[in-house]
Amino acid sequence: KEHLAYISSLLMPLSMVLPIFAAKWTSGKAPLELAMWVYPVRLLLGAALAGLVFYTPTVLASNSQLFYLVLFVLSAALVGAMQLMFVAQMAFFARISDPAYGGTYMTMLNTLNNLGGMWTAPLSFYLVDALTCRDELCLVKRDGFHAVAVLSFVVGAVWYAIGRPVVGRMQNWPLENWRVK
Repeated sequence: KEHLAYISSLLMPLSMVLPIFAAKWTSGKAPLELAMWVYPVRLLLGAALAGLVFYTPTVLASNSQLFYLVLFVLSAALVGAMQLMFVAQMAFFARISDPAYGGTYMTMLNTLNNLGGMWTAPLSFYLVDALTCRDELCLVKRDGFHAVAVLSFVVGAVWYAIGRPVVGRMQNWPLENWRVK
């Protein structure tokens, strides 16, 4: 546990500095292009981390330094992807927010964004428990984490295939379409 805490501490500066560099890619008319470019990378990083979890007992037993190095590199890349997507979303919200309502409109958009992202963790935990079978009654003993990881990857890939064109059209709408009437 303390090694994971060390890794998180080492990644904190990346989380603070990366938005500064992301600003140049999100300050135009299509700030979500950065998020759509990073999305498949984030999806693949999630799959790589799930694979690392699958092989953790083997890799950790044979070479713990290699394990923590791979974990750090994958975690740093994932944190980077997450931060780039977050900055792109906030830039989009800032661009479309109705200036007549000030920060209230942007707060509403951010709240909806947060609500949209919060339900996935409890659902994932529930599915991991529901799909895990370790009793002697099980024909096949399985850890639900791996099934949820595969399902999440598939859902993410389908969302990207369907959502990318929608996001592209949405950010090209005239700003008047986003105004409160």
